[in-house]
Amino acid sequence: MAQSLSQLFFEVTGKKAGEQVALTASGSNRRYYRIMSEDGSESLIGVQGTSRDENHAFLYMAQHFLELGLRVPRVLAVSDDEMNYVQQDLGNVLLFDYIAEGRKTGVFSAKEKDMLRKTVRGLAQFQVTGAKSFDFKQCYPQPEFNLRSILWDLNYFKYCFLKATGLDFQEDKLENEFERLAYILLNNSDMTAFMYRDFQSRNVMVVKDENGEEVPYFIDFQGGRKGPVYYDVASFLWQAKANFHPDLREELVELYIEELQRYLPVDKEQFYDTLKHFVLFRTMQVLGAYGFRGYFEKKPHFLQSIPFAIDNLRHLLKYASEDYPYLIQVLKEMTEMKQFKDVGMRKPLVVRVLSFSYKKGIPADPSGNGGGFVFDCRAINNPGKYERYQFFTGMDEPVITFLEEDGEILPFLEQAYDMVDFSVKRYMDRGFQNLMVSFGCTGGQHRSVYAAEKMAQHINDKFGVEVQLIHREQNMERVLKAKDQEILQMCKMSLLLSILFSVLTTLSDGMFHTQYETEVEAGAEVCNMVVDSMIYYLQTDPAKLSKQFFGGLGKQEDTHKNAFYLIWKASEYQPEEQYSKLVLDVLVNERPFLSDVVIESQVTDSMRGAQRDIRVDIHYAGSLLKQAYGTFHVLQMGENSAKISMDVHVKFGWFFRIFISRKVYSETIDWRLVRFVTNIKLRSEGIVADDVYWKTAAGQQ
Repeated sequence: MAQSLSQLFFEVTGKKAGEQVALTASGSNRRYYRIMSEDGSESLIGVQGTSRDENHAFLYMAQHFLELGLRVPRVLAVSDDEMNYVQQDLGNVLLFDYIAEGRKTGVFSAKEKDMLRKTVRGLAQFQVTGAKSFDFKQCYPQPEFNLRSILWDLNYFKYCFLKATGLDFQEDKLENEFERLAYILLNNSDMTAFMYRDFQSRNVMVVKDENGEEVPYFIDFQGGRKGPVYYDVASFLWQAKANFHPDLREELVELYIEELQRYLPVDKEQFYDTLKHFVLFRTMQVLGAYGFRGYFEKKPHFLQSIPFAIDNLRHLLKYASEDYPYLIQVLKEMTEMKQFKDVGMRKPLVVRVLSFSYKKGIPADPSGNGGGFVFDCRAINNPGKYERYQFFTGMDEPVITFLEEDGEILPFLEQAYDMVDFSVKRYMDRGFQNLMVSFGCTGGQHRSVYAAEKMAQHINDKFGVEVQLIHREQNMERVLKAKDQEILQMCKMSLLLSILFSVLTTLSDGMFHTQYETEVEAGAEVCNMVVDSMIYYLQTDPAKLSKQFFGGLGKQEDTHKNAFYLIWKASEYQPEEQYSKLVLDVLVNERPFLSDVVIESQVTDSMRGAQRDIRVDIHYAGSLLKQAYGTFHVLQMGENSAKISMDVHVKFGWFFRIFISRKVYSETIDWRLVRFVTNIKLRSEGIVADDVYWKTAAGQQ
């Protein structure tokens, strides 16, 4: 059994662990805890990882950098399975917080500038020195910055941000320029070293050294790999929320080059020319990450960073390279979209919801806008006329039960919701900051209190805005804090994108290669049961597969998605031989092309540690397929979470290769593979994603 954090703490300190305080999570899915000894004399940081490979990469790097004398946290003990470890406690001061005043005002103090200078000098040293004798095979998930990683990040931006804006663009032209950008990045990045990849002020800590001097320490470098030094410079100096003035940014670039020249020969003019391409690339990658981390993983500071990244992009586009005119055109159009105009200058809407007694008058509006909605609850049956409710309010269960069982207040509230919802949405669209909604009754104790409670929760749940709830006559106030959805209006996500983690399809030598993974809010055991049921239906009742697992994969209203698709007619599965046979009709442009096509496949179902691996090798003789195989994986992540992924290779026969380009593949096949995995994810989470489900989802996009 692997050691717990408490056990590791004891191994290091010889003292029992006391309080464990969870630290604020950032982009990583790892969990951090400050562990104190029972007597309060010792403090360490405990880390729980979700990926052994990621943890292993960090542990290797931390030891390597420490041996080279670089400022990184010292790892003190590691569990046998490398899923838990404890490290030196560096304190609480992130560089992001250290320069908070400068970030807010754009004017950095001498103290803040000094720390920034130390950081960029430290970066140059870290990159070059850290690469010495470094085994890049230890990196996770990639050993080096290459074409695949570039295209992955560009597609990250396209799928998780650009498409979500609703902007119309020509995907093939954009892909051409993605390839052009990738070519420039790979062929102008001669200075390679250790590429931190996520070098930004949240990953730098300010610590006092043995002499009492404040110095930067580097953390969260586990995503690093071999790559160009420009990337980290772009990451740090063009960080969305850094708010560096161009003059300060230029000073820090010059300082970085000066320090880098101690280790490598640098052509300044070439450096600046190459850097601008990396800044554009990094900005797009960041927007993709903000879209995913914010909207999908519900991490607020990523959402809050979107306006700053858009402002950065606007500035960049004024001096954009002429190497990719269509990409620049698309980005300019995106930044000028309505949802991004002045978004960084807007203050969020705050809604005040009140209950009151008409005997004491309608509440005043402190915002100066003259008030808002006032709803009269006095027509509703009053629990206050019964003595047994005298000492209760509309927040207490007896009154709640009375009002809801009586039923009069429910249609009253439904009508109130409709009216208020319209105004909240319009207020958010127009950038208004205040709205007031009041409910009055005779005494301000029962009906109005209940109605105000329900309205406050309704607004907060639906729109995510801050709600100030005030029960005037009860002398009670509380705040329902703004949720992540307050920025959701800037960039509305389609249902399909809301479940998309990452998808990348490449084409090489006629072989299409699609990779996709998504996290599931259910354990691996549940996911495996769903997969088992799919195999069971394949054996016994294939007709049920269409509803349970193949929903939304057939004919689409979007005609582009019908250029090529299959109709499943029959199946056979032999578990002993792990053999399956499918009978299909092939349609091209919605017309029958091939009938009764027989496709045979060998299925291998195995366990590799905690991961379930299913491999399918397809055998077919004819013009449709040349080669096809794929793997499907289920991996336990947390107590109630898992990850499912697929890796599919398809090479069409000579005839189909004539007209199936990467664009056609994406429009007709790629998304179907993703939807198939998504159907399994949803089924594991208790949702049957049939044709009706996906038709409804399409209507909500």
